[in-house]
Amino acid sequence: MSIKESPELDIATLGFTYNIQDPANFEEDDLINDTEFKDYLGAILQHIMEANLGKGTIGKSNTNTHTKSSN
Repeated sequence: MSIKESPELDIATLGFTYNIQDPANFEEDDLINDTEFKDYLGAILQHIMEANLGKGTIGKSNTNTHTKSSN
């Protein structure tokens, strides 16, 4: 993840990479090239960051990871 700030424009841009684990009923290439899908992922990441800003958890690894196997 990277953040690029532009103080003169008073904006910041968040860059991130992702891996599609299970495309469900979609073609993986379609998701990779879908701007709306990328914007949705960005909105989720933004929400997670904003929700954790005041908690001091940004930049720290989360040790409360839960995994669940699929049937």
